[in-house]
Amino acid sequence: MPVTAAHSAQGEDNPLIHAAEYVLGLLEPRAVREFEMEMAENPDLRDEVVFWTEQFAELQVGAGDVPPRPEVFRAIKKQIFGRAFGLFSQVASYVIGACAALALVWVVFGMGLLDPYLSPHHRAALTSPDGTMRFEVVYDARQGGLLLHHGGGGLPIGTVAEVWLLVGDTAPVSLGRMGPGVETRLPVAEELAPLVRFATLAISAEAEDSAASDVPTEPFLASGRLSLGP
Repeated sequence: MPVTAAHSAQGEDNPLIHAAEYVLGLLEPRAVREFEMEMAENPDLRDEVVFWTEQFAELQVGAGDVPPRPEVFRAIKKQIFGRAFGLFSQVASYVIGACAALALVWVVFGMGLLDPYLSPHHRAALTSPDGTMRFEVVYDARQGGLLLHHGGGGLPIGTVAEVWLLVGDTAPVSLGRMGPGVETRLPVAEELAPLVRFATLAISAEAEDSAASDVPTEPFLASGRLSLGP
């Protein structure tokens, strides 16, 4: 609808101006009610509302949001919220920063990222009675396994080293056999983990071609007790 002379009329009480203000949402609540009562009885006024609605809709076509400059935005917030908003904003910044720090701590410690540097392990040196055979053992509680290093002394020909868990008067429990290399990692069952940490470990020599057994070949080649270490 083209802009006519009627639409260019000036004056605070001009109903055409009120129609534009109504569309823009600038009227006070009481004025809105009065305008809507008048519009219900006046079809020309309804046409004016339709006109301004179309005009403002055309102005919005292709127009994007333009963020205010930082100093303008700060002035707007101060005008609306006053000094209390500035204080709240500062407190909120500290709270958000604290939450971020707590989240970082949870990630680092909850996922165990620092465990290799902070968590001590249980260690043992398994030695033979004459001191000629030695095995270094580290128990990693987080990984749930034993790392064994054969530090010296040869096994009898045709045998393989088997690791046993000795707890009090109960029967020895096999934790597995070492591989052919000098280092072997053996998993520890979850139900045995509480017993392993301060238990005595022993090494037996079992025939390479023998099947796994619940009874070790004695005497043990070497033994030692795990203790907390760096």
